[in-house]
Amino acid sequence: MGAMPSSLQSESLKLFDPIRKKWVFKTAEEQVRQCFLSYLLEECGFPKGLIAVEKGVRGLPFSAKASEKNKRRCDLLCYGPKLAFPLLLVECKAFPLKKSMWTQVWGYNVYIKAPFVALVNQTQLRMEWIENGRVKGCDFIPPYRELVERCQS
Repeated sequence: MGAMPSSLQSESLKLFDPIRKKWVFKTAEEQVRQCFLSYLLEECGFPKGLIAVEKGVRGLPFSAKASEKNKRRCDLLCYGPKLAFPLLLVECKAFPLKKSMWTQVWGYNVYIKAPFVALVNQTQLRMEWIENGRVKGCDFIPPYRELVERCQS
């Protein structure tokens, strides 16, 4: 049997990312990222132009201290209107979610300062925020407009 044509081979090994506007390797984590990205865009009404994919934490203008720069990247970062502020930080995982994973998410948020953070995999979703000094959470992402309104009130 001959080799698979390169166009068919590349299509089966890659996914198109509508935010980065390029083909990316089809890893288990990338499949979670792209599926969740579709959910944000189609179900929650997040504007495409206000989402960053694999944003480097060190390059963010909201970083706490320049001396604490590192090479880490957050999976998805959704912004408020006109890119005015970070709104929702999302980490995607290819395996079952554990409480210990929140250390990474909240750790990134020290730099980003998004009012909402989320941890997702193929079957689980958890969004959290701090309200009156306590961590609150839910198992869904509210519509974009609702999250923005919560920040502006």
